[in-house]
Amino acid sequence: MRSLILSFFLLLAYSISYSQSNGIVKGKLVDTALKQSLSAATVSVMSRNDSSFAGFIMTDKKGMFEIRSLSMGDYFLMASYTGYENFILNFSISKEKKTVDAGELNMQKRFKTLEGVTVTDAVPVRIHGDTISFKVEAFNSRPDATVEDVLKKLPGIQVQKDGTIHAMGETVQKVYVNGKEFFGNDPKIATKNLTADMVDQIQVYDDMSEQAKFTKIDDGSRSKTINIKLKKNMNRGDFGRFTAGGGTGERYEGNLSYNRFRDDQKVSVVGSANNTNKQSYSFNDASSSGSSTQFSQSGSGGGFSGGGMNAAPGGGASNGISIPKSAGINYNDMWGSKIDFRTSYFFANSEYFLNQNSFKKYSFPGDSSSEAITNSNARNENNSHRVNARWEFNIDSANSLLYTANLNIQNSDNAYTDTSFTISNAVNNYLALTATAGRNDVRNGINYSGELLFRRRFRVAGRTFTLGWRNGFYENDANNRSFNPITTYNSSGAIVNYLNFNQQNLQLAENNNNTISASYTEPAGKNKLIEFNYAYSGGKNISDKKTYDYNPVSSKYDLVNLFQTNYFDYRNTSHRIGSNYRSQKTKYNYQLGMAVQQSELETKSVKAVTGKDTTISQRFVNIFPSANFNYTISRAKNIRVYYRGRTNAPNISQLQDVPDYSNPLQIKTGNASLKQEFISNINLGYSTYNPKSFNFFSANISFNTTGNKIVNTIDSVGAVSVIIKPENLNGSYSTSGMFTFGIPFKKMRGANLNISTMAYYNRDVSRIYGKRNFTKLMMINQSFGFTYSKPKFDLGVAGSFVYNKVNYAFQGGTNTEYFKQSWSADFSYRFKNNFFIITDLDYFINSGRTEGFNQNILSWNIALAKQVFKNKAGEIKLTAYDILNQSKGINRTVGDNYFDDTRSNVVPRFFLLSFTYTLKQKALRKPQPKQDPKQPPVKMQVFQ
Repeated sequence: MRSLILSFFLLLAYSISYSQSNGIVKGKLVDTALKQSLSAATVSVMSRNDSSFAGFIMTDKKGMFEIRSLSMGDYFLMASYTGYENFILNFSISKEKKTVDAGELNMQKRFKTLEGVTVTDAVPVRIHGDTISFKVEAFNSRPDATVEDVLKKLPGIQVQKDGTIHAMGETVQKVYVNGKEFFGNDPKIATKNLTADMVDQIQVYDDMSEQAKFTKIDDGSRSKTINIKLKKNMNRGDFGRFTAGGGTGERYEGNLSYNRFRDDQKVSVVGSANNTNKQSYSFNDASSSGSSTQFSQSGSGGGFSGGGMNAAPGGGASNGISIPKSAGINYNDMWGSKIDFRTSYFFANSEYFLNQNSFKKYSFPGDSSSEAITNSNARNENNSHRVNARWEFNIDSANSLLYTANLNIQNSDNAYTDTSFTISNAVNNYLALTATAGRNDVRNGINYSGELLFRRRFRVAGRTFTLGWRNGFYENDANNRSFNPITTYNSSGAIVNYLNFNQQNLQLAENNNNTISASYTEPAGKNKLIEFNYAYSGGKNISDKKTYDYNPVSSKYDLVNLFQTNYFDYRNTSHRIGSNYRSQKTKYNYQLGMAVQQSELETKSVKAVTGKDTTISQRFVNIFPSANFNYTISRAKNIRVYYRGRTNAPNISQLQDVPDYSNPLQIKTGNASLKQEFISNINLGYSTYNPKSFNFFSANISFNTTGNKIVNTIDSVGAVSVIIKPENLNGSYSTSGMFTFGIPFKKMRGANLNISTMAYYNRDVSRIYGKRNFTKLMMINQSFGFTYSKPKFDLGVAGSFVYNKVNYAFQGGTNTEYFKQSWSADFSYRFKNNFFIITDLDYFINSGRTEGFNQNILSWNIALAKQVFKNKAGEIKLTAYDILNQSKGINRTVGDNYFDDTRSNVVPRFFLLSFTYTLKQKALRKPQPKQDPKQPPVKMQVFQ
């Protein structure tokens, strides 16, 4: 039944496309004077009614082109080639004439002197260096589309259900607007709030740090970035969109985006509120430290998710019900000719409700195991204030100052209750334990990070000097109360013991760190640079933890628990000196570097139970080699190889050696003797993009190994509890490979197929009851995404198959393998009289899990909409979410000696009626300076 529905979407789109879009235009481009074929020229077809793109292609080696899948109607063809006049040809597709053969199109060299010139760039895809630019008009056909909608149609780009973007096989970490930050670096705010009709181009490239851009020395901080380039007429005007809706089950949605642009001064305001799980921003947690409370009564430390989560009807977070509210303002301006100032403020409030039941199976050495069944309820409320600022002062042509700052203030209130039953499988199955847990965790946190960078460029090309200061401050004040009655039984069913932990924990954590760095570059020949750098880093961490037991006499938490009370001071300082050599050639460039770092770690622990101080000092010397090699085979083919080595110091929660009984079944403590980790990473990447066929291929292979990795050790304490303590162990490594294909279909103009294959293998190390354990995870993920766009409809079909296999080295470990399949389809069609229909379907297949969790889930949403008003600025939409009422949240997590299957609540079926108004105010003309009547008009000489 479900597969038939998916097939229906494909068949419907194909039948509509075939019946209405089977026209063809073809021809050949030649030079008028030389009669030579013009290869790699761009040929675009646009509708004569509204100038919308109907197709495009690049000519082959013989100058030939053929554009298919054209609907019946009137068009004009435009051929463009560097140095030549644009060639425009009018033609029509009808029932009588479905194929138009334009023959030879003679293009003329261009050289003209004009009084005024307007140049329109209609080329759909351009490649300049490592930047790929997509013309939005060539890919967008929906009048209500956002930037996120357009991204889904671009070759080599995939957008996940939660708004995460993958470009050319890598996760997009930054989204800029006109090359500048938009509400910091939160990608979702820009892609979900900006409309497609504002955008001229979407550019994809690898961004580097500010210092690396200046010195031309790659510091390894590259990140995949998208730049949203607005249309020129959008630089002056007022534009925006407002949406409000209400529905059954007291569901509601509201969204606002408003932009006031005046050339360099740009102001944007956004706001949203809903209870349908739609998240229009990324959540950054500033109120939790490494010792934060976890919403789990069970779990033996770091686990990894291996099944994914099912999408909720609202399209946002799948598990639980969230009620996000947010508002923010973004301001960019040039103050005079020397100061570029950017800032933003963003407020977010989120309420989250989770009902969950889980099945967890533990494995122990010696063929023994236990099973825990847990029912839990959680409520979480977060408030956060985020401020970002960037101030660049160009003192003169040689010197500049750059200051960036990020501030996050947050408070949270979390409440959690659960009931669990544990069955022992040691000899025979019997009820071994029942437990109830209740916790309330209130936290207030502030997190600040800033960087001041002075840059000087000397008269000698390549000679530069930079001096930087990075500083950060973090403070977290937590108040946690926990209530944990536990009853244990023997195999005959008799009560063995009853424990009741009722405590209050007060913890203040502070962190202050500073880094001072300097870099000097000197030319060492033609296209060669040598760099010398130095950095000093110093950090101070304090954690003051006080624990109080409940006093039934006073009904207060006034009994100091000395065993769990501790003051901990942790300091980490380092000196690092290094150099880099860079050589730039036409086809390739490489960089070799070496650095030496001396680090000192000092911990001071004051335990209340003894009243004594314990101080531990450690010193480390590490060598950091680095290497980069980039080979440009052609303008669209590139190979990149790099190696990085770095250290990772333990955090204060891993070091503070005081037990945490907030979950008495799993007591956590720190280890003040921990050493720092050393991580090595080798990466090989290859990418190619064919500007003629628009085919894309990317491959990335990486290998990571970690020496002295900080891992968990698990040991028993008493009859029912375990203690989890971090320890340094060797033997951990991982390797992964990802291959992504982007394939447009020539015979189905507007159709693109993205295929991704990922393989991941990880060997992690731990210590289970005194014995070293290796947990081996293998995961294979095969996915695809197909999009097909025509003037009247859009179709998207996607699927993924995930296979996970986990093996434990210790005897008795429960090896497991399980599968997850995800299939989805979305379809929209535009009728006459401004009516359109939108529908999407998600089908999830779970197998290999515990009985009761192998559920197949079908989620179906559909919407009917009509555009109103003369300028089509209004839209009325009726949406039905989860028509079949089958959505559920199912997930599996695997840890050092357990797997955990969970089933969570999601937003149930509901109907929503909404109204959207788009502010389409005409762009304002830029004020023109008055022309001196005595001076003749300026003429422009244009070469094209």
